Amino acid sequence: MEHGKLEIKKTKKGYGGTIVFNNKRMPVPSKYAFQDDSLNCHECTFERDIKGQVVRIFVDEQELPTRDPNTSHQVKSSTNMHQAEPPGLKRDSKMPDFFDIRKTHLPQDTREIGLRDIDNISLKLHKGSRFEPAEKKFVFFKTGRESGYKPYLTAKNIDLNSICCRHSSSVQALLGISSGVIGDRLLTINFYPDWRLIVGLGNESVYETSITLHHIYGIPYIPGQAIKGVVRSWVISEYFDSDEEALKDPAFRFVFGGQAVDKYPAQAGKVMFFDALPSKEPRIEVDIMNPHYQPYYSQGQPPGDYHNPVPIPFLTVVDTPFQFLLGLKEGDSQKLIQFKNLESVKPLELVGKWLKEALELNGIGAKTAVGYGYMTII
Repeated sequence: MEHGKLEIKKTKKGYGGTIVFNNKRMPVPSKYAFQDDSLNCHECTFERDIKGQVVRIFVDEQELPTRDPNTSHQVKSSTNMHQAEPPGLKRDSKMPDFFDIRKTHLPQDTREIGLRDIDNISLKLHKGSRFEPAEKKFVFFKTGRESGYKPYLTAKNIDLNSICCRHSSSVQALLGISSGVIGDRLLTINFYPDWRLIVGLGNESVYETSITLHHIYGIPYIPGQAIKGVVRSWVISEYFDSDEEALKDPAFRFVFGGQAVDKYPAQAGKVMFFDALPSKEPRIEVDIMNPHYQPYYSQGQPPGDYHNPVPIPFLTVVDTPFQFLLGLKEGDSQKLIQFKNLESVKPLELVGKWLKEALELNGIGAKTAVGYGYMTII
């Protein structure tokens, strides 16, 4: 791959292009179509054959759109960055994710490899961080308004079924469950987001916002401690008047544990909440929050319509089911617990009910007050 710059000019037959590189000029092959001069002065990478002729040209890691050889019309494809998406057209799963290797701080030899073949979302997002000098910050995506596409990330070639099976097997081994004999010691439930899900919005990141991604697989996931915290908060708010009252309830203490209160000694919770992994190809889309009165929040100035909105991008998970796992050690699985007006029930049966209520009625993650994070059981 070689690097150059496009020079687009209007001609009698439309628009023509030239590649400028190393003080040389080479015409863009006629198979490439230009509808306007919007790519003029854009940097590009290109490939040449053994005769030195240009055969492929890329801008922002996407090949330029080509003409149909039998007509004068431009070929429509999911990699056409400058053709707006027709109304009602379903987004193509091969749509580009709009990363730009040239905007990263990666070493030069790594830049020559590119980002197109990287399937690990975490690796691409964090090692291929795009820096915009004009804005003096790292950004998730940078697209022209004319693109008409909403950028996204997806784990293309990862076997999620094997990962979930391996995760479940590891949990069973941790609980000491014999193969095929799960009984009342492991509960597996799948949930699907009603809309969008945000986990780890405020984590440390070079970006303004963040997202929780698995450090090995690079896929979005929901940490077990976050699941436990959401369920615990839901149970307290729904069934008790205060934290102190909840800590005096035997069923609550059995599930979540608690510090020493009155006659109850400090104890650890018996039910284990494990990480929830996506059970199918996850999809991450960019969204924005748009504070209109930033000087009011940051400087204490009176809010007014004369303040400029400041869009803040963040990443969300959409159209992705998650597998939740709850476990009990062998000595605790046969215990029946009494809770409020419920008859004696098995621990995982009760916690499964709480988990369903918490995710369907309260949501999980950030911005649940405006509809994010609500999930429905599959």
